[in-house]
Amino acid sequence: MIALWIIFPSRLFAESFTAGAYGYGGGFITQHFGNLLAFLWPLSDKGISYFIWWIYSLSLGVFFVMLPYTRYMHIPTELMLILFRHFGITSKKEFSAFSEVELYACSRCGVCIDVCQLNTSAGITNIQSTYFLQSVRDQQVNENLVQQCLVCGRCSQVCPVGINTDNQRIFQRQNFNGFSPLELGYLPVIKAAPAEIAYFGGCMTRLTPGISRAMIGIFHQAQVNYTFLDQDKSICCGRPLQLAGKEKQAKDLIQSNRNLIAQSNAKALVTSCPICLRIFQKEYNLDIPVFHHSQFILELVKTGRIPLQSYFRKIAYHDPCELGRGSGIYSEPRELLIKVADLVEVEKEKEDSLCCGGSLGLVNADQRQRDCITRDTLEILLKSNPELLITACPLCKKTFAGKSNTPVMDIAELIYNSIPEIHNRQ
Repeated sequence: MIALWIIFPSRLFAESFTAGAYGYGGGFITQHFGNLLAFLWPLSDKGISYFIWWIYSLSLGVFFVMLPYTRYMHIPTELMLILFRHFGITSKKEFSAFSEVELYACSRCGVCIDVCQLNTSAGITNIQSTYFLQSVRDQQVNENLVQQCLVCGRCSQVCPVGINTDNQRIFQRQNFNGFSPLELGYLPVIKAAPAEIAYFGGCMTRLTPGISRAMIGIFHQAQVNYTFLDQDKSICCGRPLQLAGKEKQAKDLIQSNRNLIAQSNAKALVTSCPICLRIFQKEYNLDIPVFHHSQFILELVKTGRIPLQSYFRKIAYHDPCELGRGSGIYSEPRELLIKVADLVEVEKEKEDSLCCGGSLGLVNADQRQRDCITRDTLEILLKSNPELLITACPLCKKTFAGKSNTPVMDIAELIYNSIPEIHNRQ
């Protein structure tokens, strides 16, 4: 900091003394300032200008020598980061040279602090990304800093440098890979029946069975030839294990599920869980397209395979973290919803959407802190007093339903109930 503060005034005085001594060669400011100095101080002895040039050069040299040990290291590393991205170099599954460049590219601007719901809702103020990244740089990482994170992507969304802080957390969690109830002892043998569409509900859908029942009803209504991959037995998609830093165990699950999907000979895979969707699309390397059920249902509606009727209910829609920021799916759910209801605008939506508080990425937090996040998010979502709160994630539905006075439904349930035949039957 001392060197930085010396650099600029010493450069000003060095240029001004030189311009004043020679009577020319300065800029608009330095020439006039130099002329003033020459008037006040005889500059026939040009030694003073050499002396100040030495002060400037030494302070500049000290600054660059100290640069790797200061926050200003972000200046050259940001340039490297831009160069890497230009050539298509991105973050890998494990900590790499690119990850280290990202780590040092943080300018510690603190923007991530303001958007972190652990700060604004739960009162946890010392674990935000700027503090976490600094602890990694200083090699002073502790488990609390690593584990206390929603991994919701809000900080990455607003980061001026675009640092993938979620990946940085997961990399560090691999170093705290001790005992966990997620440890695998065996994998059950599951067989899949051949079908045109493979449907994977996911673990959280099993805990919110109304969603899978709605999807089965939609499949039957549209006469879709489908197989329910995890209807009787279930293997997790592997994303929760990745979030916990257990990459090896996640790979075991991925391989098992990949074999299961291959058995079905399906032409497309549909899932109700955005958490599953993200890992299916980015980690499984499948030869078939993968859709979230909102996308698949929208296509069924567009092709006339399921009839819908609007009942003019006022609804608010919540963008799940993994579906929105994680997978970039914003338009399809809204396009589907406006066909059956009056969709109201929400203050925090799309890229700025809030986490429900039930994040599987938040390994180390008590229920009280989670509840604070959930209540604050609900306050924003329900500000316009909608009749229904709609989300597109079974985890979000389960989390909101326990705290909301307004009924909470998944988008699949709303669409299924909007089929005239089903609605009249109810």
